[in-house]
Amino acid sequence: MSCLCQKRIWVIAMSFACCAILAFVSGCEKSRSRPRPQDLILGEWTWTGPFEGKATTVVNSFTPDGVVKIVQGPAKNYAAATRFEAKYRFVDDTRIEYEIGTFKQYSKIGSITKDKLVIIDEQGVKREWTRPVYTGLQELPEK
Repeated sequence: MSCLCQKRIWVIAMSFACCAILAFVSGCEKSRSRPRPQDLILGEWTWTGPFEGKATTVVNSFTPDGVVKIVQGPAKNYAAATRFEAKYRFVDDTRIEYEIGTFKQYSKIGSITKDKLVIIDEQGVKREWTRPVYTGLQELPEK
């Protein structure tokens, strides 16, 4: 086999190896670019809108250990807010089960990104949640 032929074979083999490496790396990058809803939901989310006829603000803080801390009250009046905790778990990638005492409630995730969460409750009501402006529940005045 001539030296020129060996060089061509080597170039073809190296080109194939480079393509295989690039395909592997881009596949890994794609899997990292799609975080799971279970990871995206962690942290604080806020929603403001009508609830039982009143302008209401709700802040949910989801923790990795399956607890959601909830602050609910009149819009922009956190001092009058009610605070409680519930347990949560993902039934699958789009459904969440909340447990408050013996009461269980289910919601569906319509969509989720790092900054926006759309939840559809059992009655089909869709609410759009965003990350809150303030930096944490600890900043809210204690009751």
